[in-house]
Amino acid sequence: MTVETILLEAEQREKEVTAVRKLWSVTVGQHVPSVVQVSTWLALHNFDGVVEGVRIAGKKFQLMDGDMTADHLVRFTSSVMNFRKASRAEKAAA
Repeated sequence: MTVETILLEAEQREKEVTAVRKLWSVTVGQHVPSVVQVSTWLALHNFDGVVEGVRIAGKKFQLMDGDMTADHLVRFTSSVMNFRKASRAEKAAA
């Protein structure tokens, strides 16, 4: 692995983190997760899976009239991502 490769990967991850946090601020509007939390999600899930989780969390937040704590939002979003990832894995195995 070269220095250039590492820098390109780091730059791409920074763009993904920024995009997810921006999406969160637009879809949820409150309790934007930390860079560390978003980075953790991106380490565990692909970018599309994280985006899907954030969008579903935004819908849930709206349905609950904003009555979700920051912790509840992060846990719910993580749960959505984990469930969707497991569902895709089951479909691929079938």
